[in-house]
Amino acid sequence: MTDVTIDDTDQAIVRAVGEELRRARACVGWTRPELIRRMRTQLRLLRRWARNRLVDALTTEVDEPAVVRLPWVVVQEMATLCGMPKRRLLDYIREFTPESALHP
Repeated sequence: MTDVTIDDTDQAIVRAVGEELRRARACVGWTRPELIRRMRTQLRLLRRWARNRLVDALTTEVDEPAVVRLPWVVVQEMATLCGMPKRRLLDYIREFTPESALHP
């Protein structure tokens, strides 16, 4: 299994992007739910990222699904980046998680 780590530079970028999103949302007068609806394309980027991570993840057997383990802090930052509650993003990620990874 591959763990994803986020360094100080990545954290700074995520915080800066989050702050810019908050400013932009305030500037145009959108509520947070309005921004989330408009950012659905962000989830497409998240899916692309996940697909690319899975391609890089090694499995021991051909039939075994690849799994990428994410530290909670990464899920939190991804939720901030996507402008959605952490719990909702976690539920979204779990939809694509094989049963074998949920109960190792």
